[in-house]
Amino acid sequence: MHISPLFNLINFLFNVLFLKRVNQLKVMVELSLLTLLNLVGNNFCEYRDIGYDNYKSLLLAYSDASHQFGPLEVKSVIEKSDNFKVAAIAVAAVKCPKYIME
Repeated sequence: MHISPLFNLINFLFNVLFLKRVNQLKVMVELSLLTLLNLVGNNFCEYRDIGYDNYKSLLLAYSDASHQFGPLEVKSVIEKSDNFKVAAIAVAAVKCPKYIME
């Protein structure tokens, strides 16, 4: 499998922006952007594996997150997050690159 330079860049950004921050945290009490995106990323990949398209998979994954954490909590994390688009793409690209790099 050929790994594109874009994937390498996204993987690098993910590691720099998020993993460093996670290593600094001892306990996560409330929903964070990283927690939300990890859950959504996992669920997105599972829905894509079933055969749903990107849009339906994304909506179902966020619906799952809203059910688990509450819609207002999910909305609050999204509203307060900077660079949400870059973070979401980075997490999805790491979790299931076969669907993101299409």
